[in-house]
Amino acid sequence: MTEGSITTLPPSGGFPLSGRNYKDPKRLYCRSGGHVLQLFPDGSVRGTQDRGDPHAVLKLQAVRAGVVVIRGVSTGLYLAMNDSGKLHGEQVSDECYFQETLEENHYNSYRSEKFTEYGWYVGLKRNGKVKPGPKTAWGQKAVLFLPLHMS
Repeated sequence: MTEGSITTLPPSGGFPLSGRNYKDPKRLYCRSGGHVLQLFPDGSVRGTQDRGDPHAVLKLQAVRAGVVVIRGVSTGLYLAMNDSGKLHGEQVSDECYFQETLEENHYNSYRSEKFTEYGWYVGLKRNGKVKPGPKTAWGQKAVLFLPLHMS
């Protein structure tokens, strides 16, 4: 029998995280068209290819396992989906919770938790406009996002 080492956790009980903090601001890069998601002070949502845009800086916060809220850092508004599937920004409500799924291709998808039975996702078209929830489906490029760390 060989001797091994035992790894212990720090006194806080958490796992030691190396590298970047998962709570750091990010940009959500859409696989369809190469746009990053923007959230404006008036509550509108769009995509841009300008990665330096301050409205594209977002903070993802885990609410519970697999569920996140997405907040615009410059606006303080949260990404939300209403009952017609339209994306907009608002103060936190039940429309702001999204089920985050890591897909096989290492992109993430964000499905509305409130409208789970409809299968509506956050999505951007190739031209950077928001794709309405009813027009989205699992596997579309429009619903695949890569969280990019700020550099």
